[in-house]
Amino acid sequence: MQTDCSRCKKTDLSWDEQHFDNTGKWRLFDHNLERPHQCPTEKIKAPEEKNQSKITEFIPKYSDQSNIQFIQVMKQWRDLEK
Repeated sequence: MQTDCSRCKKTDLSWDEQHFDNTGKWRLFDHNLERPHQCPTEKIKAPEEKNQSKITEFIPKYSDQSNIQFIQVMKQWRDLEK
């Protein structure tokens, strides 16, 4: 019997009866891949990545110029966080 995953909406799955007989727990089986179904997971962004975008806005513009300009840019970025 074909069924769909309620989390990721993937179709053409079936309940793994052999796994249920062995463990007493049901799981979905993907016959196309010939393995148990796993929903795709989204990568969770770390909190530091939020500020990383602000840094990268400035660094590429000045990374090839003098250290003084780079330091000025870093000071501007630090002021943005306040």
